[in-house]
Amino acid sequence: MLEDLTETVSLLQPDMIVLDEHLLSRYAEARVADADTVERPVVAVVDHFADELLSVAASSGVRGFFSLSSTPAEVARVVVAAARGDALLDGAMFTRLTENRAADTGEAISLTARELEVRDLLAEGLADKQIATQLAISV
Repeated sequence: MLEDLTETVSLLQPDMIVLDEHLLSRYAEARVADADTVERPVVAVVDHFADELLSVAASSGVRGFFSLSSTPAEVARVVVAAARGDALLDGAMFTRLTENRAADTGEAISLTARELEVRDLLAEGLADKQIATQLAISV
């Protein structure tokens, strides 16, 4: 299956790759082992988010995450952000990530009102400069 994926990516040279969590780690390994120099955005469909998956994802060029329960609008925002070169998590993935980190550290993670505003604007797909302009803050 992985061989088919890497062969297809090499042959077709897609503009973007969407992987599930099972292929994500295999793709990362193949990308490190193979001298694939073509940069392309990768978006991952993940239902069981874990810190080690985030690490693997970052090393393989993943620019966005969404889950099977993401709305079509959330999927579109993640894909568009990845195509622009930005990184984006859908709202549910962000919440799950912060909950996992809180469970791992044993500390409650709470966001300030301003952080919640920034999170919501990120979820809408706004870039850093757009968020800074809208909130009248520096980037």
